[in-house]
Amino acid sequence: MTAQWIKLKIDIFDNRKIKMLESMPEGDTLLIIWFKLLSLAGQTNDRGYVYFAEDVPYTTNMLSIVLGKSEDAIQNALDIFSKYKMIELDEDGFIFIPGWVEHQNVEGMEKIKEQNRVRKQNQRLREKADKAEETEDSEEENNTSCDMSRDTSRNGHVTSRDSHATDKEEDKDIEKDIKKESEKKETRKRFVPPTLEELEAYKSEAQLNVDCKSFLDYYVSNGWMVGKNHMKDWKATMRRWSNTQETARSGTPNNSGAPNRFQNFDQRADDLDALLKNGRVFRGTNV
Repeated sequence: MTAQWIKLKIDIFDNRKIKMLESMPEGDTLLIIWFKLLSLAGQTNDRGYVYFAEDVPYTTNMLSIVLGKSEDAIQNALDIFSKYKMIELDEDGFIFIPGWVEHQNVEGMEKIKEQNRVRKQNQRLREKADKAEETEDSEEENNTSCDMSRDTSRNGHVTSRDSHATDKEEDKDIEKDIKKESEKKETRKRFVPPTLEELEAYKSEAQLNVDCKSFLDYYVSNGWMVGKNHMKDWKATMRRWSNTQETARSGTPNNSGAPNRFQNFDQRADDLDALLKNGRVFRGTNV
C-alpha cells in the first residue's frame, strides 16, 4: 500500500516562483518536471526526500529516464529549482523539497509507510516460519530414513546428519541477511525537519522559552540551514534559540557559548557626574 496522492493548492499558479518558471522560454518543461518531481517525492514517502532507493540517489540520467525529459532539460531544471530554493541537494546528491512537511499530509503518509514496513516484516516472518517448517519436515524424513537403514547402512545416518547441519546453516544465513538489511536501513539517517506539533511537544518537555511558529517559519524559509551548514539536530538548535532569547530578555551572561552581538564590548566604570564636571560630557544638545 503506497501513497496515492499529493496535495496541491488551488492558487498554486499564483505562486511567485511558479510564475517565474512560467515566464521562462522553457517554462512548460520546467513546470512538468516540477510536478513530476513532487509526484516522485510522494512515491518516496520520506518527508520531502526524492531518491531511487534509501542509499541510491537519483542521477541526472536516471531522472531523465523516469521523468521522460532530456538530461540537459533535467539539469537545467535542477539548477533553477536550487536557485529558487525549491529543492536542496545534499553532499551525497539526495534531493530534498524544503516545503514538503509544511504542505503535505505527512502524518497520513507516515502511517502508510509504517503499514508497509509492518506488512514487509510480517511477510519475512511468514517466509522464515515456512522455511523452518520445511526444515523440520526434512529433519523428520531424514530421521525416519536413518532409523530404517541404521542396521543396513551407516552412510544413511551420516547423510541425514549432514542435511540437518546444512538446514541450520541456511537458517543462520537467512537471519544474517535479515540483520544486514536492518542495519543497512539504519546506516543512513538523514535530517528530518520537525512539525509544529513536534516542536510544541519538545518545548513543553524541555521547558523552553521559544515561539515554535516563529522558529519553524524561520528555518523553513532558510532551508533548515545553521550558518552555512545543514541543520543536524533541531532539538539542540531549539535549546540554543531558547537560551539566546532568555539572554536577550534578562541581560544575563550567555552561558551557551553562542555569540551575542549585544555583549561584545568592554564594560566601562566611568562616573557620569565626574564626566559632566570635567566637561567631557555635555548636557542636552550642547555638544
